[in-house]
Formats: sequence, structure tokens, C-alpha cells
Amino acid sequence: MKKLEINKIDNYQYELKDMDNKIYHFNIEFYNLEKEPKIGDYIYMNEKLLKEEYSMLNFDILESKYGRNIQTEEDEDLVILLIDNKKIYLKRVYG
Repeated sequence: MKKLEINKIDNYQYELKDMDNKIYHFNIEFYNLEKEPKIGDYIYMNEKLLKEEYSMLNFDILESKYGRNIQTEEDEDLVILLIDNKKIYLKRVYG
């Protein structure tokens, strides 16, 4: 997983920066979170999701009936949000 810092947020438009200062832009929507991500928080994401074809991403809690069932930490649909030093595990939902 690649560690990305949330650099900017404008509604659902997120600018993410990796540790090599490479910038990524995504339209991201999070569902069922107690706290919304803010600038300076981190998201860990599989590098396969960093391709341009995935410019729109939706994530929900692992217990959601939507999305695939996550079996391993290497699953490309698993992401981890780091908000206030608390890890929140999410899965990609489609649709």
C-alpha cells in the first residue's frame, strides 16, 4: 500500500500527495464515517487504484453489504484512512 497525504479537499475532489511528492487527483466519496477526512490526514491505498482510470472512487466500512468481501490486507479494494492517529479500514464500493 502506498501512503498518501490529503493535500487539498474541495467537496469530493481530493488532491493526494505520496512520499515522493507525486500528486494524484481523485473524486472520492466516503460513506458511514464518524469523522470526515481533513487536510493532513493520510490514506493508504493499493497502487493499482492510483491509475487514472480510477478517477472516481467510493469507499464504505468493511461491514457494508456493498462491494467485495475483503479477505486479505493485500486486497486492492482495501484502503486505510488515518484520522487523528486512528486507523479506519474501508473497502471500495462500486456503482
